[in-house]
Amino acid sequence: MAESSEEPKVSLRLFIDEEKNKVVLAEASKAFVDVLFSLLTLPMGTIIRLLEEHRESQPITVGCFSNLYRSVAEMGIDNFKTDVCKHILLHPRSVRDLQYKRLMLNINPTEVKLFKCPISCNFYSHFSTSRCQCGSSMNKEFQEPRVVPVASSIQNDVNGVFIITDDLKVAVRSTDVVLNELKSLGSGDISKLREMLVYIGFEEVIHVL
Repeated sequence: MAESSEEPKVSLRLFIDEEKNKVVLAEASKAFVDVLFSLLTLPMGTIIRLLEEHRESQPITVGCFSNLYRSVAEMGIDNFKTDVCKHILLHPRSVRDLQYKRLMLNINPTEVKLFKCPISCNFYSHFSTSRCQCGSSMNKEFQEPRVVPVASSIQNDVNGVFIITDDLKVAVRSTDVVLNELKSLGSGDISKLREMLVYIGFEEVIHVL
């Protein structure tokens, strides 16, 4: 993700049924849809941690998984083989960590580092305290793969190529899809819909999550 003092945002064009006071459709760019789809690749432990960190007042629970996560967090380090074992459970990594860096809105930024055995073993770890099979500490940092950053901190593509419904169904934009969706929602008269352009940042994506 490109460094910027301005919070990254993506634009959404909303179609609002004013009679029902409800957003019926949103028109989005590929950048925003990529962010939505990336939520499906987050580990459960990461989802629980993010919701805990961004809660406003009342705790947000994800079934019994929230209790399971808190159990690990409150358990003493002596109950784990190493401190790394506990860290992995509380901060699980996704196989898509590098791809997340290319997203306009990365709600789970992580520093991807690799460490290897200082001898000649071809084993790698995300933790410098890990032990290689040969017994040596894997503390030699390995060069992180280069990630091409996004071009700008603000994505202003108001002419989206995807349609998103209020219940998060995503479809490629087409006249038939729009008309059928509006008809199913009882808002078939397009002339009665009001358009509104909004900008989505980190907090809004957390609310969607």
